[in-house]
Amino acid sequence: GGLIVWDLEDSAILGTYPPDGHSRYHQIELISDGLVVVTHRDRGIEIIDVSGEPSTYLMTESWPLTGASGMAWSPPFLYVTSQNGELLTLEFDNGSLTPTSTVEGLESPWEFVVQGDRGWVSDNTLGIVAVDLSEPSNPVIVGSIETVGGALDITHHTNSSGQEALYVATGSTGLQVFSIDTNGLPKDESVVSYSTSIVSVTADEDNLWVVGHEDVAVLDISDGLSPKPISVEETPGFGMHIEAQGTTGWVADWGHLAIYEVNNSISSPSLDPSTTSVLIGNSREATVSIGNRGAADLNLLGAISEDPRVTILSSQEVISSGEDAEVVISVVDDSLPIDTTICLATNDPDSPSLILTVSDQSEIQSSVSYGEPAPD
Repeated sequence: GGLIVWDLEDSAILGTYPPDGHSRYHQIELISDGLVVVTHRDRGIEIIDVSGEPSTYLMTESWPLTGASGMAWSPPFLYVTSQNGELLTLEFDNGSLTPTSTVEGLESPWEFVVQGDRGWVSDNTLGIVAVDLSEPSNPVIVGSIETVGGALDITHHTNSSGQEALYVATGSTGLQVFSIDTNGLPKDESVVSYSTSIVSVTADEDNLWVVGHEDVAVLDISDGLSPKPISVEETPGFGMHIEAQGTTGWVADWGHLAIYEVNNSISSPSLDPSTTSVLIGNSREATVSIGNRGAADLNLLGAISEDPRVTILSSQEVISSGEDAEVVISVVDDSLPIDTTICLATNDPDSPSLILTVSDQSEIQSSVSYGEPAPD
């Protein structure tokens, strides 16, 4: 953990703060040349000077705030949400922070985004909370709207056509898209599903980037309210956050900084299975959802298993961009254990052969067999 400063041209770490790296910061904002502000769940808000050599990095200012989470910087004001349900406003002047107001009424706030005199909080309990910033030093909550899942991250973006939208990461339910009415209140427009839990979202130009714990995906938002899939790629670690500029995306991937490029001129399918480990219960049947998160049709070219007891049936052979199909796997019930693989052939250039493991034994040992109700 800690604050890590990167040289993006060389993809190299310039320095860290503290030098030993032992500090669990959660969010970061650049507030001026060489000054960054970070949040820490227990200690609150800290300003760190990284203008010099790594040996000179130091904390210049701090402000206590229990459960500090998301931040938004709108000079000269820094807005910080906290898990105790507050939105704190601090004025930054000559290197110092001065609190101007504290707004209550949130539940489980994470991120806060600001556009002009309006702001929106992604709240894991309330959904999206709209905030009036016409008096920047004294924000006012004007209303909230529920999301399809717990709101984790939010970004505001205006595309090249002038369309304004809010994009919200809603965990296992995927990505939710909102338009904004004249009062600044969000209006639900669409939901994009993924096999992984979506935890972070960002946008630049006409590219929308989302990251889940397993994958990073890019969507075309030339129509801002109807994102169209471009591609999805597996991340090497455990995706937590994403930032992007143009065609480049940077993923905070647990132990990695994973850097991605997108080429919008190439149209291809992109396979997104709901699972690659299939557990067969008492019904001797299981269903795997196969999603296409690419821009071209995904063709399911066939499937085969080494075990003759296994039958594979697909609901369709061609999966359009953004759509899903079901693959049903059934096993002859002869009271014998099953432990085999299925090879599924597709026209995805990155995953022409998808291997599914099929078993009636979970890796997690339990006295309760698979398919039975879980104990309380």
